[in-house]
Amino acid sequence: MDRLTRSLSLGVLLVTLIGTPARACSNVHGIPGDCQMETWRVPTGAGGAAPQRLTSVLMNGNWTYHAYELSPDGQSLLVHLEDGFEIHRAGQPPVRLKLDLPFTPRDVSWDPDSRRVAFWVAHAPPGGQRRKAVALLDVTALGAAPPGPDEVPYEVLYAPDEPFTPSGFAWAPDGQGLLVLEVGVVAPGGPEGRLTRVEVEGRAARTLAQTAGPFDFFFTPFGCCDHRLRPRADATALLLGHETGLHAGDQAGSDLRRLPLPSKGVHNLDWQPVPGSDLVALFFRRPARTPDGRTFVGVHLARLAEGAAAPEQVHDATNVHTLWFSPRGTHVGWASDEGVWYRRVEGPPGKTVHVPAPEGAPIKGFTWHDDEDRLAFTAGDALFVHDLAAKSVREVWRAGRPETSFLAEPRFVGDDVLVSRFEDVSR
Repeated sequence: MDRLTRSLSLGVLLVTLIGTPARACSNVHGIPGDCQMETWRVPTGAGGAAPQRLTSVLMNGNWTYHAYELSPDGQSLLVHLEDGFEIHRAGQPPVRLKLDLPFTPRDVSWDPDSRRVAFWVAHAPPGGQRRKAVALLDVTALGAAPPGPDEVPYEVLYAPDEPFTPSGFAWAPDGQGLLVLEVGVVAPGGPEGRLTRVEVEGRAARTLAQTAGPFDFFFTPFGCCDHRLRPRADATALLLGHETGLHAGDQAGSDLRRLPLPSKGVHNLDWQPVPGSDLVALFFRRPARTPDGRTFVGVHLARLAEGAAAPEQVHDATNVHTLWFSPRGTHVGWASDEGVWYRRVEGPPGKTVHVPAPEGAPIKGFTWHDDEDRLAFTAGDALFVHDLAAKSVREVWRAGRPETSFLAEPRFVGDDVLVSRFEDVSR
């Protein structure tokens, strides 16, 4: 296989973060421009507790793809506001933070310890102009009262020097730093790309790769949001998209090697949440061809190790919007408006279970329970739970007003499910 090193030749491209909302795995399609965004906590057990509305925010314009961001430990919630965030922590009153967040779409990412949140801000260095930068907010340092008008509740972690501008970030697989993708015009001939690792402690920054040309994406085992984030030190912990194909390497970005897989056409991917695993699931929204003439379309399972078996196509449709492994990596699942599909990773080909959309209502997302014995999904304005052993589906909650609203972004927290409700108020 071809190999790339840190000293890349002109014209060889590397890495850009896969664009939001694909970064978060669970896309929310069809959010109207003017809508009421609500976050609900819905019990799914037999206790009979009523669903609880946690937040309600009016969104004028599409300034976020998500109503909330759940911390990996399930104990904290970041709610998107037009002028900032609202932080909900277990056992404490919500804290509202008024922030200048001029960049759309917003990228927000919790660290593995559920202590800090990374996001974009506009930062002006001494004597300089405001530029895009990565900030860190320590939610454990917030008091019960919101910060005063002259207080800045976050620290600027990294702002690249001219001519580079950051375009994406993700937590490094070891959880100790952030990987930041940058682009800038350094010399005639087009833009250059740069991938930088920034340590959280000490703020030291070092370039992992720099080259000329356009970019596709980069991805790590921390790329998706349905798993509990756990630091990993895998030999292969970085996936890089590039016009000649996908490249894999360690988290230092060294000794990158080209995989027999295309990069163009990849719309979504997830990494099996098992330490040491090199198994990834990839969704190709449009057909992509490799130099040897193979075509990839739909959902595929692929090993990243050298000499691995050929990738397996597990679904051929091109309208998948959600893709991820179960929390312990036993199953892989995907969803479109028409249904949810899943199968055991080690199961024989063809043993895929299809859960059709009830009443034909479009499915907006699904989530795995930590025990891997059930999954929850939203369809139209209703929340459902599917039992894997019984192959049964039961309706848990119906929000009402299906003609103007829908549910999305389900996430298990214990046996409860967090969901977002979006209602079109522009009519």
